[in-house]
Amino acid sequence: MKIIDARSGDELQVGTVVRYPQGEWTRLDRVMPGILGGMFSAKAQITHVHVDYRSGALVERTDIVPLAVRWMHPSFPGQHVAFIPS
Repeated sequence: MKIIDARSGDELQVGTVVRYPQGEWTRLDRVMPGILGGMFSAKAQITHVHVDYRSGALVERTDIVPLAVRWMHPSFPGQHVAFIPS
């Protein structure tokens, strides 16, 4: 299964960091397959830094997020992909 960052479109491996404007970034820490070994669902532990829009400061968080798992996405025909919401 390929892991794709929904915001940048980059393919991620465990430990990969994706950087965004304003100093924000996301790192894929681990992937946890769901039902049937990740065929239809999965979760990921990510560490991300984002701008707190109230104070303007950068905030670092580690979260477990559900992945959007797809088999027939138009950009990845015939491939098993999962998207990290970012």
